[in-house]
Amino acid sequence: MTKIPGKTLFIINPRAGNGTAGRKTEEIETLAGNFFSAHRTLVTDGPGRATEYARQSLKSGFGHVVCVGGDGTLNEVVNGLTSLKVEKNRRPKLGYLPCGTGSDLAKTLGIPDNIEKGLRNIATNPGQWVDLGRATFIGHDERTASRYFVNVLSFALGGEVVGRVNRSNKVLGGFLTFLWATLAALVSYEKPLIRLRIDGKVDKWMVCLHVAIANGQVPGRRDADRPRRQNR
Repeated sequence: MTKIPGKTLFIINPRAGNGTAGRKTEEIETLAGNFFSAHRTLVTDGPGRATEYARQSLKSGFGHVVCVGGDGTLNEVVNGLTSLKVEKNRRPKLGYLPCGTGSDLAKTLGIPDNIEKGLRNIATNPGQWVDLGRATFIGHDERTASRYFVNVLSFALGGEVVGRVNRSNKVLGGFLTFLWATLAALVSYEKPLIRLRIDGKVDKWMVCLHVAIANGQVPGRRDADRPRRQNR
């Protein structure tokens, strides 16, 4: 088959899916040469690194960026790719190999979790433009911040659940890990008073259990797993 020309950057979060992505790194490296004429792999070593690597791809002229991980890793990569203003034709195409605990966006888009099928899909699919959501909130450092999300933004109980999931070892797998975290959070979570603003049309204070804003068909669980503060 014809290989994708130009440079392709793989950003791998080795901890995604309780280490699933890390265990598949060698397989990805072996198969990538069948689909991409030139590629480089960068493995993240902590929160925020995927965003940094994605930002570097804009400066280095990569034609494709492939995210290997879960919805949280993908969220970091998306925010890295949107952090700099570049011409539309210079923006790299984003591919996704789901290896995370949830990987909910993959379900919406029908992305296979098989590595070879996923690589072939990226190489042969012309791709499509997708909308992004943008949320402005008060971060853990008490400063105003903004992040883009591609699938679902959630906060209040959703943030509490994600926090518990991220602190767990995830040995039970995605479904049971999120189920346990949800049940545990429901027992102890205190509903916060929040101020919600949407597109300048909604501005109200409310006590709420959970708020989710969807851009996809599958209920997201990890798209906004970094910003979890509930007061705005």
